[in-house]
Formats: sequence, structure tokens, C-alpha cells
Amino acid sequence: MAFYVMFLTSLTAYILLSESVDTPSNRSVANNTNGLLTFNDSLMTSDVKDASWYSTSQALWYFLMILLALLCMREVFQLFIYRWRYIKSLEFWLQLLLIIVTFTSCSGIVDSIETNRHLFVIAILLGWFELLPLLGRLPQLSVQIEMFERVSLTFLRFMAGYIVLVVAFAFSFYLLFKGTVEVDNAVYFDSPFTSLMRTIVMFAGEFDASNLPFDTLPGTSHVIFLLFVFFVAIVLLNLLNGLAVGDTGKVREDAETLSLVARARLISDVFEVFGTLPQFMTRSLELTEEMFVLYPNRPNQLGPTELRSLLHIITKKREPSEKEASIEHLENWILFTEKLSTLQLQYEEMRKILMKILTHLDIQEP
Repeated sequence: MAFYVMFLTSLTAYILLSESVDTPSNRSVANNTNGLLTFNDSLMTSDVKDASWYSTSQALWYFLMILLALLCMREVFQLFIYRWRYIKSLEFWLQLLLIIVTFTSCSGIVDSIETNRHLFVIAILLGWFELLPLLGRLPQLSVQIEMFERVSLTFLRFMAGYIVLVVAFAFSFYLLFKGTVEVDNAVYFDSPFTSLMRTIVMFAGEFDASNLPFDTLPGTSHVIFLLFVFFVAIVLLNLLNGLAVGDTGKVREDAETLSLVARARLISDVFEVFGTLPQFMTRSLELTEEMFVLYPNRPNQLGPTELRSLLHIITKKREPSEKEASIEHLENWILFTEKLSTLQLQYEEMRKILMKILTHLDIQEP
């Protein structure tokens, strides 16, 4: 977690600083009309600032490349440990895409500034999205991340069936308001794609009905807009909100279980990593008796670490420790003392009886 946060912070700082360096800083020069001397001073100040930013950006680039190389080594190590199970996971492909996009955008392979900016945006988005599953492995944040994942999957599952409704209204709005809705020099319904994007935004609640030209096809446009408000904005949106509330309630009910599941997964991953390390690196790892589950009728796979721990457990059971031996000697001494005290009491009673007998014999002599 600490390593990935360091990598993500370096990536974000480098991209933001690179954008600041690449942006022309000639505003102060363009607005200056006070003479040649002031113009040169402003230009020198701007050059000094850009030079300092460029040197900082270069230092961040070297540090980012080192972290990217370590990230690649970590991915290779995880492939070696989990193999096909890790290849089939979504995390592997996100990490692979993040490495490719980061290297392509930060290595200078792409000459186009516009293409590089596209790659920067994808790298930032993938990097911060990848932090979510890492946070979900922590027991303290497992419930919140599980809520996010479950609600997102519920929305996507139900929207897969209702997307046809949104597409129908999008094409209807395109035919109704094609090229006529213009706000801030932007035409909202100039193509089917922009019409679909605008309809999705309207589905979230931003109608902006005052700018819709209902006079182009009066009557039909009013009816279709009211149907959109009823079926999509009211019925469908409230249905999805209700499903989200239901999923959130179920997750809250299972909060303790989810936390324990996250903790068990984390411990399992840690032990799996330790199990694949060389023997000299896991010499200090010792498994307790409670960690073993052995099946008598199945083949049990035991590695060097498990065999070494089992041998140590058997040795400990065969040879009692010094503490157990001292406790056993103490118990034996206490038992001996009790028996000796009992014999001593019996001896005193026998002595008293014998004295009485001797006394009785002396009295009866002639």
C-alpha cells in the first residue's frame, strides 16, 4: 500500500507539473506595454520559473521511472505466485494497462502533445481507480468499498435492460431538436452521439427545459418530453435509488462478516507469498498447530515450511519444555510431601495405641 501510494503520488505530481511546464506562460508578456526593459524583465522571470519547474519535472521523471520498474517487478512476482488465477483477475489487466500507458506517456515515445494528454488522462484515471481495490483489502475500509462495488454492479445490471429506453428517447430528441438547441455556442443535439450524451445527462436530472425549442414540432415534442420526465427521470431513477438503498442496507448488516472476510483474504495472501519464497527467506516463519488441516483420506501437499513446522511441533510434544518439567517435579514433590505427612500421622496414632497397650499391660502385672 505504501509503495503504490508513493508511485501514484509521483505519477500525479509529474503529470500535473508537466502540464504546467507545457502550458505557455506568456500572459504577462502579452499584457505588457510599458517598454523594452520591463518586457525583458518579465521574459527573464518567466524563463527562470519555467527552468525551475523543468528541473523539478526531470527529477520527478527519474524517480517515477524507478518506481515504475519496481511496479513491473512486483507484477512479475505476483504472476510467479498466483499464475493463472492472477491472469484471470481484473486487477492484473488494469495494472498492465496502467504500466503501458504510464511508460508510453512519460517516456517521450509519443511526439504529439494532444495524444500525450489523452494518455496522461487515462494514466491518472487508472492509477486512482486501482487504489480502490487496494483499499478494499484493508478490514477498516472493506465495508465502504464493498458498498461501492455492489451498488455499481446493481446499477450496471439493471441499466443493461433499461438502456433501450434511454436510447429511444435520445434518438427522438435528435429528430425533434436537431441542430436547434444551442447554449454557449454548443449544439446539444447535432448528432445521434451528442444526443445520447445529452439524454444521459438529462436522466441525471439536468433538463434545462427553457432552452428546448418545443415550437419546432409542437404537441409531439411536449408529449415526448413529458414521457421522458415520467418514465426515465421519475420512475427509472427512483427505482435505481431504491435498489442502491437496499444493497447498502444488506452490506451494513453483513459489515462484521465482510471485515472478517477481508482480514482472512489478506492473511491468506500473505501466507501464500511466504510459501513461495525461498527456504532461507522463510526460516523464521513458524506455523502453529492450529494452522494445519490434514485429511487422512486425501493427498496432503506440504511444502518445506509446513514440514519444518510440523517437525518442530512433534518435537515439542515429545520433549516437554523446562517449564512443564519443573511443574511436573513440583507436583510430584507435593504428592510425596502429602504422603509423608499421612504416614507421619499414622505413625503417631500407632505410637499412641502402642503406649496405651503397654500401660494396660503394666497395670495388670501381679
